[in-house]
This record gives sequence, structure tokens and C-alpha cells, in this order.
Amino acid sequence: MRLKFRPVDASFYDLFSESAAHLVVGSQLLAEMLGDGGDREAIAKRMRDAEHAADETTHAIVKRVNSTFVTPFDREDIYALASALDDVMDEMDEAVDLVLLYGVTTLPAETSEQVEVLQRCAELTVAAMPSPATMSALDEYWIEINRLENAGDRSYRRIPANLFNGDYKAMEVIKLKDIVESLGRCHRRLREGHEHPGADRRQGVLTPDGNRDHHRGRRRGPGVLTTPTGSTTRPTRSPPRCPRAH
Repeated sequence: MRLKFRPVDASFYDLFSESAAHLVVGSQLLAEMLGDGGDREAIAKRMRDAEHAADETTHAIVKRVNSTFVTPFDREDIYALASALDDVMDEMDEAVDLVLLYGVTTLPAETSEQVEVLQRCAELTVAAMPSPATMSALDEYWIEINRLENAGDRSYRRIPANLFNGDYKAMEVIKLKDIVESLGRCHRRLREGHEHPGADRRQGVLTPDGNRDHHRGRRRGPGVLTTPTGSTTRPTRSPPRCPRAH
């Protein structure tokens, strides 16, 4: 008796592309919020709507995983990537909300650099979202993403020095520090999406190669850790999170 397997559902790639597209919208709105002359109330409302739309896409991904027999790559990795992308949108929404609530009018110049890096990373992520035809053409993506992340890190390190140089009042420093830390979390969440430890580039998850130190062990291959004794183990992972409730 011949067993028949259902074909892999490729619609996941479309949903991930849709999820990444939300990040482009969110980063654009964040740039508008940090710019001059915009209607901040209106921008914040558009950002909330965009964040709700991103949540709906994340829910759709989770629902599709739960109803699909054969997924294009590991279910845990699908949950993790969807969660990481959703987290980035949540953090951008928080940054926009903080700017509005705090009534901040002047921000360190480096915050604009942070947002520009986010915008470029979001655009690259949309363009490079995995599909069977593009898995072998992502080397330039990794190089550019790593370059942008390094630039973002350098910019982020300069901001605290400027905040505490005496040009800002104490209350302004507290407000700006909250906003800057929110932007920093945006970058960290986006990096988590690129560097999910259980993922394999050939399986279709956006991850750089496995030659990255991980705590005391080192990766011997995507998702495999080499312990100090030379044995291998799979990294543990917390259960997938659900999108934030509203």
C-alpha cells in the first residue's frame, strides 16, 4: 500500500513576507515620529493600526502551523521566527508611544541613525524572505545585515555618552533613555529573528551561518552546539509566545 503525503505548504513564505512588510511600515512610521512637523497623535494611531495588522499576520502563521501536516521547516522555528518579527513590531510601537507620551521634542542625532538602520534591515528582510528559489542567494543579505547591525551597535553606544554630557536636564535624560532603550530592543529583536539558534539556512529560516560562539560552546553546524568536552547538543528553547493581547 503506497502512502501519500500532502505537499509542503508554501504559503508560509507569503505570510512571512507579509510579516516582514509590516516592519517596513513600522520603521517608516517610527522615522516620521522622530522627524519634525508631523502630527504625532495621527502617527501614533497609524502605528497602533499597523501593530494590530502585524498581530493578525502572526495569528495567521500560528493557525496555519497548527492546521498543516507538512511544514516547510521545523514548527518550532516557524513559531520562533514569527514571534521574533512580531516582537520587533511591538517594540517599534512602544518607541512611538513613548515619544508621544513623553512629549519629547528633541532627540539625539544618533536616534535617527538607529531608525535608518531599522528601516534598511526591514527592507532587506522583506526582499530576502525565504523561498525555495532564493535559499542559495542569501550571502549578500547576511553580509549587509551584519554590516548594518554593527553600524547600529556603534551608534547605540554613542547615545548614552551624549545623554550624560550635561546638555540635557535630568528629567529629559530619563525620558530619552527610555526611548533609546526601546530602539535598542527593536534592534535586538530583529537580530533574534536573523540569528534564531535552531534554524538552518537551507531549511528556509533567516539565519547566518553556524560559526558563531554561543555561551561556552561553539556551533558546529546550524542549530548544533559543541560543548567544551566535544559532545554536541541542541540548544533549548522556550515555548513559542502568542502575540500581545489588546
